[in-house]
Formats: sequence, C-alpha cells, structure tokens
Amino acid sequence: MRPVRPTLRVLRHLNRADFNDPTVVDIVAQAAAATKDQAKALLELVSLSGLTHPLLDDAETRFRDGGMPDRHKASTKTHRAAIYEVRDRVGAAWRGAVALDEHGDPWLVYADTHDEFHDSAPVALRRTITSGKVDRSVWEPSPLDYRIRERDDAERAKREFLFALLHQMLEGLGALLTTGEPVKLTSPEYWEEEDPRSLDYTLSVEHDEPAASPAHANTTTSSLDVAISLSSGNAYVRDQLINAAVVFLQPDKNLRSQDYRTDGTLVLSVMLTHAHLAALLAEVESTGGRVDLSPPAPTHRHYLAKDDKIRSFVDGGAVVALCGHAYVVSEGENADLPICGTCESVEPVAQDLLDRIRELNARTR
Repeated sequence: MRPVRPTLRVLRHLNRADFNDPTVVDIVAQAAAATKDQAKALLELVSLSGLTHPLLDDAETRFRDGGMPDRHKASTKTHRAAIYEVRDRVGAAWRGAVALDEHGDPWLVYADTHDEFHDSAPVALRRTITSGKVDRSVWEPSPLDYRIRERDDAERAKREFLFALLHQMLEGLGALLTTGEPVKLTSPEYWEEEDPRSLDYTLSVEHDEPAASPAHANTTTSSLDVAISLSSGNAYVRDQLINAAVVFLQPDKNLRSQDYRTDGTLVLSVMLTHAHLAALLAEVESTGGRVDLSPPAPTHRHYLAKDDKIRSFVDGGAVVALCGHAYVVSEGENADLPICGTCESVEPVAQDLLDRIRELNARTR
C-alpha cells in the first residue's frame, strides 16, 4: 500500500500552520484562484512527498503493517464505500476521512474540526447513483492529484536510486582501502518504462605517502579513478555517475577531470585529501540526524553516519556531525579543510586511514 496522500482540495481546507511546510499549502491556494495556465505553472512547483500533518501522521500509524483505522459509519454509508476516520490529537483536534481508490491506495479526502466532522463528512462525501452508475464525490482524488503523485513517485525513485548509488560507491571506496586492488561494480538498477537498467564501472586509487598525523591529513592526497563502461547501461545512470556521484566524492570542480579511452571507457578522476577521504569513509553512529536550520559552511571535515551523509547530499538538509556541529554536506566545503579534532578524538578515523594507506603503499613497493 502506498503512503497516505492528501488531495489538493483537502490541503486548502486544513489549517496551514499544522503542516511541516506551509508554503506548499500556500501554492495550492494560489493555484485555486489563478487562471488555468497560471495554476499549471504553480502546481509544477508542488511536491507532496515529505509533507506531514497530524492527520497524515495518524493515518500512517494506523495503516502501518496492514492495519486499518476505524470506519466512519455515517460517511461509509453515504459514500457507498469504506471511509476511515483519522484524528489529530492536539490543538483543534481535527478529524479526517481517508478513502481507498480503485487501486486500494489511501487518500486523505476530507477534514473538519472535531465538533463539525461527524455531521459534515457524510454530506461532503455523499455519492449518488445516476443511470445505475455511482457518481464521484468532488472530494475524491482528481486527475491532477494523480498526475502530481506520479511526478512525486518518479522524483522519489530518482532520489532512492541516487542514494543506493552513493552508498555503493562508499562501500567500493572502503574496499579499495582493504585490498588496494581495483573494485568492479554494477550500479543499482534504475527502472525506465518497466525496464531495469544498470551500468558497469570500476574504482581504482593511488595514494600519496600519507601525512604523519591526522592534524596534517589535509596536506596529502589520493587520486581516485571512476572508469565507466559506456557500452552498458543507459544515459540517466551514466549522468548520475558523472554529475552527482563524482560531485558527492569531490565538490570542488577544480579537482575533477575526465578522459575517454580508446576502448570507449570514460574515466573520471578526482583528487581527495586524506582528511576528505577519512570523512567520506567514517563509520559512526548518528548523533541526531537532520536539523531544520541553515548553518554556516563548515571550517573542518566532520564525521557523519553514512546514511546521514548521503541523505544530506541528496536532499540538501543539514545534519549533525559526531562533534555536534550541523552542516550541509558539500556546501562550501573547501578541498583542503582539516579534520575536526573533536570528531577525531571520539573516533580516530583519520589515524586509522593514514595507517592503512601506509600499509598499502608498503605492500606495493
């Protein structure tokens, strides 16, 4: 079952202050009062993915693991199909009506304050029969609701693919530090018109002699090559490797280059300081996840949980490092930032990395 989604009509009916992102509600309200072309342009800005509201939260909790909210009997009778009641248990204590569409997917289709809901919902959701056919209620999902959901689904699939790709690259990078040998990978599958596509690529690295201590890990470097086989996969997967994954590894474009081999392989090369490499490979526990603020650009390389690191890059949200510093991954990160001493004192990641590089270099001499 899909997550519970609100219809555009119910968004305009609810209290905007109860949403985590009231600007979405404002855009929907503007579109309702605009011309057709203006409304279309405004709604191109709307994404309901990640939108939260107490009624949606209650619905998600009740539908979780195959459960069902209580049926609202009066509305079910007038709607001629099941209507489920969800509740906002704080503030004005709103009540909501959730209906399942023909695919069995739940939609928040109506809401009202507690003292009005039980009388207004059966009237608003009433369906009539005309010529033996059940007429739709105006509160049910419209074709536009479905188009926006389809667009949100496509964007979510892209984010999930990128998250999986970045996760794979970090795992491959970690393997390079263990064996020193090139790592051959096949990207996660990206579904295009019900056809899964992937792409083959290889990671290889050469390390300079590492710094003597973590405090100087920003002065020595490693050169990472990402070799992409252009004969496999599709253009979207290739573009994500070139324009997102490699940027995740090295935000500074002056430290990235690319070259084409005669065999049709594209080689993307990035220079990484050992401080940067340590921050990328840090395996630490999350200290608090995302925060709702716009922090200043970091002045040091910090250690993050792997998933927090990737989600910050993909979604652009600020996250909390091991030392408690909040920042957005890849925003304003200069290429030669030093390691955060507090992070390193809690988890000696850079020291471990420098020792491993030293061992690898000695092994290949």
